[in-house]
Amino acid sequence: MTSQTINHAAILPGKDLDLIIQEREIPTPGPTDVVVRNHYIPVNPLDWRRQAWGLYTPHFPLVLGQDVSGEVVKVGSQVTSMKPGDRVVGTANGLSTFDNDRGAFQEYALALDSSVSRIPDKITYAQGATLGTNVGTAVMVFHDLWGLPRPSADAAAATSGPATGAGILIWGAASSNGFLLVQYARHLGFKVFATASERSHAYLRSLGAAAVVDYHSPSAEKELVAAARAAGVEISYAIDTVATPDTLPRVLKVVGASSGDTAKGGKKARVCSMLPGQEVPDVDEGIDLAYVNGAEIWDRRRDLGYWKSSQLATWLEEGVLVPGKYRVVEGGLSGLQAALNELKAGGGPEKLIVKLI
Repeated sequence: MTSQTINHAAILPGKDLDLIIQEREIPTPGPTDVVVRNHYIPVNPLDWRRQAWGLYTPHFPLVLGQDVSGEVVKVGSQVTSMKPGDRVVGTANGLSTFDNDRGAFQEYALALDSSVSRIPDKITYAQGATLGTNVGTAVMVFHDLWGLPRPSADAAAATSGPATGAGILIWGAASSNGFLLVQYARHLGFKVFATASERSHAYLRSLGAAAVVDYHSPSAEKELVAAARAAGVEISYAIDTVATPDTLPRVLKVVGASSGDTAKGGKKARVCSMLPGQEVPDVDEGIDLAYVNGAEIWDRRRDLGYWKSSQLATWLEEGVLVPGKYRVVEGGLSGLQAALNELKAGGGPEKLIVKLI
């Protein structure tokens, strides 16, 4: 229980306006909620798009932000999985509720007990801040959108998961989503092929990618198909983490050229985009293109949320998942706007996290 009574938040007053710092009350948890005192707040590409484009902003003023990393200070009456003092990372579900108590860009944020996870002592709050929404997104892609079975408790080895032998492409694998998708796909038994700038190739191979290609290369698509052929697999699954009008057609080209036997067997190759509303003409009839709505892990697939929450500490402890690279932005809540500006301008290979404590 916190003795502090004042909360401060970085609030978006209107579309394409800078954040302003204002006082708010510390949220009161409902029966299945927890209140997290943030130590670090990471920023995500969706955050700057919401600010600049007015995406998912039904009202103003609005508290943006999705991910939390800090200490539990209050729990609801029905919460049994955690207690005050627990170190947690996860997601505040303001993106689905538009409730300002559930936006992450504040000192004290409200979250569902199914959307946060305890972290082992060896993981710092800063490291934990690289996880958050991205773990839930990975779980939703593989186990909801694609319907793959969850890994068993003894499926830690990269050859024992439910997708053993299948090839998958992660386009933009060094992104805040991509590095976790590489690791989780490897955990499920996929042979992982990835794209990233050359400076990230060694890093991604260390996370389990079988081959990494520079997306700047005009022959990247051919190189990926050749790498899969050399490995004796087809790329019949793909995730576009960049999700621009330029990247998605390239992803579809790779899958179309590499998944011939999958189509002959009467099955469709599966491609996931991280951004809705993209119009792509002439999608091959042998490819199923879909968008993942990661926010549905907080409501429609809350069962997956509880499962992910129960597994994350073990995954981190056993090295199934390794936190990503990060760079700390100073300035407390005032540093959030600078971080958003940098991300909008293109960012870099590290996750930007803003230090509060």
